[in-house]
Amino acid sequence: MHLIDNLPLWAVYLLTIGLGLLAVELGFRFGKYWKERHPDEQESHIGAMIAATLGLWAFLLAFLVGIATSRYDARRALVLDEANSIGTTYLRAGYLPEPYASQSRELIREYASERLKLVELETYAAARQRSEEIHPLLWATAQELAATQPANPVLALYIDSLNQTIDLHTSRVTALTTARIPFTIDIGMYLVAILGLGMLGFQSGINGKRNLIVTLVLILIFSSVMLLIIDMDRSWGGLIRVNQQPMKDLISSFASFK
Repeated sequence: MHLIDNLPLWAVYLLTIGLGLLAVELGFRFGKYWKERHPDEQESHIGAMIAATLGLWAFLLAFLVGIATSRYDARRALVLDEANSIGTTYLRAGYLPEPYASQSRELIREYASERLKLVELETYAAARQRSEEIHPLLWATAQELAATQPANPVLALYIDSLNQTIDLHTSRVTALTTARIPFTIDIGMYLVAILGLGMLGFQSGINGKRNLIVTLVLILIFSSVMLLIIDMDRSWGGLIRVNQQPMKDLISSFASFK
């Protein structure tokens, strides 16, 4: 988890607004002070620098939105892929001789239920541990059957889908934990925003006047976009959640296959 993950989204939003207002106010005060010391200061070059900074700021925001969206889409796609893989493994387990078929299907049903618990931070660790305990149990059954029926093509299909299911476990865990926007990029984004807003306030101080409404709207826009980025980047909690309906539908469908 990143340091900012310890804060609820509303606190992140208010903190971002507060930092923006503080940057503008400090820039404004420094601009007034600078104007008193240098009354002949020309502000034309300052406007060009602010325009360049705001352009860079907008580019970085678009860049971060793209990263956050792609990683959110990847987590959503993995849920569907995993549900399909588990469902295929469950169906192919029916080809196994008894008691292996019943035992394997019981474990697969439990496995699917555990996958639903990965999306809650409170149950993630236990669900991951239990999932990783089920893997060797299912694999031991497949290995035992493969030793006695090495040329069985149906068994080969089951092993292939089981292997894919185990691989998707690793992919999904990675997507939930480490495949996130690096925290240093978030910090860099805030630094660029603070410097840009500080320069905006500095220009207002040089001019001796400022438009609070425009400044506040700019800060609110930035805060809203950053809130969207941080929310999509979080694996747990938040307002934007990955829909688990494919996995729920899979669990409901188990009753239809005996």
